[in-house]
Amino acid sequence: MKMSPHQWLSNRINLQSTRSGPVTRPAEEKTMKSTIPRRKTAVIKAFSKTRQSDEYGACNVSQNAVLLMEAHAHLTIGLQSRERLLLLFTDSLIIAKTKSLYLKLKARVSLSDIWLASCVHCITDRKLTSKNSFVIGWPTTNYAVSFSSSETKERWLHALQWHTCRARQRVLPNAILLYVLLVCHADDNSSATVAVAVDVSTTAENVVQYIMQQCKLLGEVSDYQLCVNYEKEEETYPLIGHELPFFILHHSLRSQQDHLNMPSEPLQEAFSSAQQAEASSKTPHFILKSRTRTPSGECTVSKILATFTLYLTTFLNKYMDSLLQ
Repeated sequence: MKMSPHQWLSNRINLQSTRSGPVTRPAEEKTMKSTIPRRKTAVIKAFSKTRQSDEYGACNVSQNAVLLMEAHAHLTIGLQSRERLLLLFTDSLIIAKTKSLYLKLKARVSLSDIWLASCVHCITDRKLTSKNSFVIGWPTTNYAVSFSSSETKERWLHALQWHTCRARQRVLPNAILLYVLLVCHADDNSSATVAVAVDVSTTAENVVQYIMQQCKLLGEVSDYQLCVNYEKEEETYPLIGHELPFFILHHSLRSQQDHLNMPSEPLQEAFSSAQQAEASSKTPHFILKSRTRTPSGECTVSKILATFTLYLTTFLNKYMDSLLQ
């Protein structure tokens, strides 16, 4: 039986009530918090303080949203992997950490903001297979998500593809001008800004291809990388190629409006003004850079030296141990 998000959460709270005594109902539904006796922690905690986590917290699940699917999966980035509970609703994806009978919400993402890909090897150094894994992300994060079986993976991938596509069809305006700063040579102080028309399905790789054609840049698409930088943040976020620049900007502007309690009607005007002015520290700026590549010869030599040093260190350690025995 399909449940609304509030019914699903109420069932979890009722389950705790029958096992641990009375539970205090949420004081404010917007914050998704619930308190219980002091000997217990909160049933549902606020989002962890990560970059833009508060913005995603503002994307409240609608009263009319329906829970479609739920499953446990591993989210991996780099070498770090965490088990999470995924809850797919008709308007959003909730990612939570399970702690006994409790849930700690880690992210709540609008379906229109989600992008999907198969390049698992670009996200993690772990040996994950595309048989039960795929890439899932949102502004501006990517994870390799792994399920317990290939059947579960395919079911989730198809469901996310269908529902995210449907959600993006309802977004208005559905096309904008994206202003990209060209910094193609690290030793060249000159730069230029290029306007690129993007819609809800334009990927970062599509943007690079367009700029290369317009500016007659030499080389391959893989020689360049589109990056995102936020005002007053030193870190630049490189995009792999499957990300959707339209929704990076759309999410940022929508979050600013939610934070300022602005009506949604002027969103189209906000698109144009945000592209022309650096009005907010959370407005993303797009930069096209040349990828820095290490010559294959240098890479091979460095690997050989590193391997030799490792073996030599291991040999000396064993030799010293034998002398001490």
